[in-house]
Amino acid sequence: MERQEECEKAIQQTLGGHVNAFGVIIELYEMDVVAVVTAMQRTKSDIEDLVQVVFMKAYTHLADFESGRRFDYWIKAIARNVVKDDFAKKASYSKHLELYKEHILVRYSLEDEINTSEEKRLSALKQCREALQESVQEALEMKYGHGMKIESIATKLGRTLAATKKMLSRSRISLRACVESKTGISQ
Repeated sequence: MERQEECEKAIQQTLGGHVNAFGVIIELYEMDVVAVVTAMQRTKSDIEDLVQVVFMKAYTHLADFESGRRFDYWIKAIARNVVKDDFAKKASYSKHLELYKEHILVRYSLEDEINTSEEKRLSALKQCREALQESVQEALEMKYGHGMKIESIATKLGRTLAATKKMLSRSRISLRACVESKTGISQ
């Protein structure tokens, strides 16, 4: 029996519910499919995977095959389309991977810039704070280091509430100007 006739018989049996008959089709056309896929792919694992995909597609679309036509042409067309689809997926994946890589590089370089800028500001703030009078440093520590209320700070320093508010306000303005002059970064 010639290959095409044997194939037609296996197709009819497969479509009739004898799933194992599809194994005959695989045996008859596996080398044809491997040849098409190998011509378009280079890695052994890709070739093996794509050959399996080709036969799965052929199986699921077997009812679409027109009896009397050459099966080898039909299955080779499926093989070419499967490989083309695989190329498209890989190209899309590579494109997305490249965009993601770009995003990550930009993100981390921005974070580095932000961290460097933040470190400069903190260092400048420390220097500027150390240049303040000791009582002002103490008031700032109570307010921002310990979260004390201004009334409590005024009592502890023996100052009026208004004088304490004015001292904290002036110290913030002074610190901001000092940090900006040291870093060149405005708040």
